[in-house]
Formats: sequence, C-alpha cells, structure tokens
Amino acid sequence: MARPSPKEVLKAFCAVVRDELADGHDVDLPGLGTIQVEHDASTVQGHDNAMWSPPKRTITFVPHNDSSSPS
Repeated sequence: MARPSPKEVLKAFCAVVRDELADGHDVDLPGLGTIQVEHDASTVQGHDNAMWSPPKRTITFVPHNDSSSPS
C-alpha cells in the first residue's frame, strides 16, 4: 500500500474535524488549542414587528495557554 501524501492526510484530517464540529463536538488540537462549537439560542429581533432569529452554531478557536513559552 502506498504511503499517503501530506495533502491526502490533511484532507482526511479536515474531513474528520468538519464531521466532529457538525455533530456539535469540540476538537482539541494538542499543543495548539481547541476548536469549539458555541450554540446560540433563538432570539426575538425588533420591537414593533418582532421576528425570531433562528438558533445557530458558531465555531471559535481557543488557543491553549502555554506557560512554557517566553513572553
């Protein structure tokens, strides 16, 4: 079996990360940080003609606090 190219490895990695985030799971990247899924509830927008905004997911990256790196 041929060794996968770096491009193939990265493509497979991205597919796994995408699937995990789509399922609502956070993804920890050791030594880098965490890609988190934040859930925002639906809200009422406006006053006179109030409309509901749908709930949504927001993806954020939170870097790890590495106390061993020089400041």
